[in-house]
Amino acid sequence: PTYTKLVPSVGGANAAVWVNISGSNFGSTSSRLTTIQFEVFGAIGAGLADCSAIAWVSSSLVQCLLPNTIPLSCFVRFLVVVRGVYGGPVSSVYFTITEDPSVNAIYPYVAFNSTSPTVNISGTNLGLQSEDLIQLHYRIVGDSTLQSCASFTWFSTNLVQCKVASNSYVQPTQIEFLPTIGSRQSSNYSSPLSFRRRPTFDRIIPSIGPANTAIWLTLQGTDFGLVQSEVAVYYVTFSSGVDVPCASVVWSSTSIECLLNPGGIAVSDVVGMRLNIGGRLSAVSSGAASFSPSPPPLFFSVRPPCTLR
Repeated sequence: PTYTKLVPSVGGANAAVWVNISGSNFGSTSSRLTTIQFEVFGAIGAGLADCSAIAWVSSSLVQCLLPNTIPLSCFVRFLVVVRGVYGGPVSSVYFTITEDPSVNAIYPYVAFNSTSPTVNISGTNLGLQSEDLIQLHYRIVGDSTLQSCASFTWFSTNLVQCKVASNSYVQPTQIEFLPTIGSRQSSNYSSPLSFRRRPTFDRIIPSIGPANTAIWLTLQGTDFGLVQSEVAVYYVTFSSGVDVPCASVVWSSTSIECLLNPGGIAVSDVVGMRLNIGGRLSAVSSGAASFSPSPPPLFFSVRPPCTLR
C-alpha cells in the first residue's frame, strides 16, 4: 500500500481530527485493513502509535482519527498496514500541525448595493492545498447567521477568494468572512466588506478645454466615497480607453477636482472620469469634456502716434 494525498493536510495543536488518506492497494474489503499507524516528527519521545480509530472506505481511501495529543509545529507521517504489509507515502506527504487560520485583510473592501462581488481574502494558515479549504462563509456584522459563498477558490496558504451569493444588501450593510480550514474555522476577521450606493455623475466642468494642456477638471455628483484615502481618481480618454491617474486630486463626497497630467489631451479627444472606491471600480462618467485647439493668443497693438509709458 502507498498513499499520495492527505485531506485535510493541516490541523490544530492538541485537537483530534479525522484525516482522509488517499492512495492505492488498501485492500478490496475492510477486513484487509489491519491498522493505520502514525509517527510524529518534532515532538520529544514520539514514536509509532495507532490511530484512535480507523475506517476503510475503498481500496484507494482510508481514514485515521488522530488523537488530541500532538503539539504545535509537528509533522505526522502515516503507515497503512494491509494484511500485515506496511506502506507509507510515495513522497514527502505529511500532516502538519499549525496555528489556527486567521484573516488579515480583504480586497476590495467596498461593494455596490445589491451586487455579488468577488472578494480576495488574505491571512495566515489558510491551508497547504485547495482541499484544505473546506468551506468559506460570511455573515452580516452583528448577526451570527452564516451564509455560504456562491463559490470559493484557494490560491495559497495566504490567499483565498469568495464569490458572494446573490443578495439585496444595501448601505450600510457590512459582511465579514470566515474560512474553514480542515476542521477549524477562523475566529477572527478583518475590516468588513461594506456595501455602498453607486456613485452618480452629473457633469464635468469645464465641458470643453484646450488640447495638450494640463488643466483641472471638476467632476460633480454624489457618493464619491466616505474618505479621500479610499478613493483613487482616473481620467479616461475615449480614444484609448486607458485609466490614467490624475496628477493631483481635490476630493469631497460630491465633487472631485482632477489635474490632468503634463501634455494634457489630444485635439478632438473626449475625456470621462472613473473612481476606484475601496478597490471597486465605477463606470466611466457619462458627462465628459472635449478638447479643442487652443485659441490664438490675444495681442494689444500699439501704433503711432501713441507714446508708450
